[in-house]
Amino acid sequence: MRCLTKICLLLSLFATFSAFAQDKIPKKRPKIAFITPSSKGNTYWPSVFRVIDAVAASLDFEFKHYDIGVSDRFMIEEEAKRLLSGKNKPDALVVSVVIGNTKPILDLAEAQKVPVLLLGPLFPVELESVGRVPRAKYKYWIANLEQNEVEKGYLSAKQLFIKALESKMPRKNGKIQLLALGGKRWWIGSLQRDEGMQKALAEFPDIVLMQSVPADWDTESAKEMASRLIKRFPDANLIWAASDQMAEGAVQALTSAKGHSAKNKFLVSGIDLSEIGLNNVQSGRTVGSASMSMFGMGEMMIYLYDYLQGYDFAKEVGVSIEPETLLATKDSAKQYREFYDRVGRINFRNYSKAYNPDLKKYDFSIQNLFNAAESSK
Repeated sequence: MRCLTKICLLLSLFATFSAFAQDKIPKKRPKIAFITPSSKGNTYWPSVFRVIDAVAASLDFEFKHYDIGVSDRFMIEEEAKRLLSGKNKPDALVVSVVIGNTKPILDLAEAQKVPVLLLGPLFPVELESVGRVPRAKYKYWIANLEQNEVEKGYLSAKQLFIKALESKMPRKNGKIQLLALGGKRWWIGSLQRDEGMQKALAEFPDIVLMQSVPADWDTESAKEMASRLIKRFPDANLIWAASDQMAEGAVQALTSAKGHSAKNKFLVSGIDLSEIGLNNVQSGRTVGSASMSMFGMGEMMIYLYDYLQGYDFAKEVGVSIEPETLLATKDSAKQYREFYDRVGRINFRNYSKAYNPDLKKYDFSIQNLFNAAESSK
């Protein structure tokens, strides 16, 4: 009889513990949509989706991305309208916006009561019309992901210039000649990356910018523009590119150039910390790539997931999510590459307050993530 009593007590305790554990597991499986400028052949966004897919699988939410390319900026607004007005509208929407998109999308999200997280930065002329900051004029505009685009441009260019001086690059009239490939001007981040490059130039008087031209963020257009530039400036030895994909195009143009005096001695740098960028830095095709870690996108998604479960990240981190900007060099590119290769093994529930209500503070430091990736070997 006494044994039966103990068994009943243990069963009772187990039931209580199980119920308590179930309370800590979020009950709702939200749908999160992401409108991106990715297109066929893009080398950056697939790396982003790989990280977010891993986070979604770990936390158990539905993630879908809708890729509209970079050729028509009005497609962003049209896609947002289609998603938010449909029968199966998402529980939250993330949008990479360019000029003219912000207010129409926020108006629609407010009417549909769907939380929106924007990928900044936004053009200053647009800020006034939307209340300048999230949650001021628009309740459902819950946050921005703010990458430091100026710092990306600066770190990438500075690494390029340091390596140019170390390599004793040939000079023309006492100067090392630089060419630059920017992105489309309707995204303010393009202008800010260029600003960062100009900031680095001011610190290196031995380097002179011959010409900067915009390309379409893809390898082929960058290769074409770089080919034209190196014919125009055959003594140029350096190319700064506003993305890793365009840096790859520049490398291809330089290696195939006929009669180019710098054919066998040139340096290129990029931006994004993408898979192709890290591979190029590791192999020596380029000298550096600067960006936030891809896990910055994962951090954003964990905040958004927790928000949908009733845990508002703004209490701790505010409405501007600002991941650290990193620089991949020959010494660190391999570590970053291996880091991304293990993304699917990381238990992202450990970083979520919805799964860990007693978690006092979010910790998405790069070292903490490195440690998690290392322990998953």
